[in-house]
Amino acid sequence: MIVFALSGVILACRSRMDPFGMLVLAAVTGIGGGTLRDLVLGVRPVFWVTDPTYLWVILATVGVSLVGFHYITGCLGAFCRWRMPLGWRSLP
Repeated sequence: MIVFALSGVILACRSRMDPFGMLVLAAVTGIGGGTLRDLVLGVRPVFWVTDPTYLWVILATVGVSLVGFHYITGCLGAFCRWRMPLGWRSLP
């Protein structure tokens, strides 16, 4: 689930979305497949309603990704003017 949430964050980052958009895309990709599975099988309530740990994991994934992407690539320039300094790739 963390990998799917991270793929949603990467897509949102490439689309220059704000952190809320990243959270929405991470949640859709992270729990969307399992929710669809439960709905097709008729399982009520869906898995993330009975165990909210999944939502906390998605929130933590987005938080760590925001910090990591901000300091590694500077792709959060859509809402933050900070960029990586020139020559950051030559750092050890």
